Amino acid sequence: MATGGSGRRIVQCRCACLTPTGLPCTRVLVSQLRPNDSTKSLKDLQHAAVVIGFLGEHHPGSIEEGCEALPTSARSRVKRAVAPLEKLPEAHPAALAEVREALAD
Repeated sequence: MATGGSGRRIVQCRCACLTPTGLPCTRVLVSQLRPNDSTKSLKDLQHAAVVIGFLGEHHPGSIEEGCEALPTSARSRVKRAVAPLEKLPEAHPAALAEVREALAD
């Protein structure tokens, strides 16, 4: 554990879901964990939709890699958020299909 410039403690996370391939799943998860803040949740989902679309087009297989890095306890929340993602204009249907497939039991 290190100390930041403001005296706050910084915890280094080696979690695989914070890698570039895990970022969209993490953003989707965060959107589901926010309490009553629909504006920030929508922004999280929009960001995730853009990154998922990019990864789907330019880095085949990376979406599956990111979804596999999710802890088992987080997978159901991310699954529930796929439906709202599909309604966004930023959504990439083929990439979201890859997310659904990667999260299938």
